[in-house]
Amino acid sequence: METRTLDDDGTLVESFVGGYNHYTTMAVSLRSQAERYLFYERWDRGQVLLQNIQECIKESRENGFDVAENVLQPFVDYIISQQRYELDIQEPWTNVDLRKGDLNLCTNIPTTTETEVLQLLYWLVQKVHGIPYILELGSLFGASTAVMAVAAKQQSPHARVVAVDSFTWHPWMNKFQLGIKRKIGESFLDIFQRHTYQRIRYHPNHPVRYSVGAVSDRHFQRIRI
Repeated sequence: METRTLDDDGTLVESFVGGYNHYTTMAVSLRSQAERYLFYERWDRGQVLLQNIQECIKESRENGFDVAENVLQPFVDYIISQQRYELDIQEPWTNVDLRKGDLNLCTNIPTTTETEVLQLLYWLVQKVHGIPYILELGSLFGASTAVMAVAAKQQSPHARVVAVDSFTWHPWMNKFQLGIKRKIGESFLDIFQRHTYQRIRYHPNHPVRYSVGAVSDRHFQRIRI
């Protein structure tokens, strides 16, 4: 198979001849994605693309083919060279590792919140100047609450997160695979307390100190962490 690259005038600028195989197809597809990346320069997508390209090159090399490396290595070199400049430009919260340190305690809490949103919440709290005081409206089982509490306590031992929720089971919750089942109208406050209490307060390396108190009326129960 021969791959040709032409400029806008139709002049041949590059020609590559190689055997047609699975890795050639993968390399051509990834090269197309890489060229689009060079146009839009999205940092987060570039990191995913870089990982896919490196895996393709590795797998191709392990199976005795060098086509992927020949086609894709220049893009690898470029993306890596730009990391030092782009790290703080495009969606930097995507670099938050939720598996690292105290955040790892929050990863197994059932949630309907997407991972990137949890990363964004952590990143935003870390940008607070002074002592973070956070009001969360809608906490469910405490995943986002715990993530923000970790971020807030890293900023100041006096930080507070006030979580407001009815903490009662609603029909829409049955549409999600949460691993938890309650009857309609039944409270799940105990689940929220267990998730936030055990994962934050009792962790020996985390400086969280908080009291739990339920303030109940016919609408809300409020928990201060």
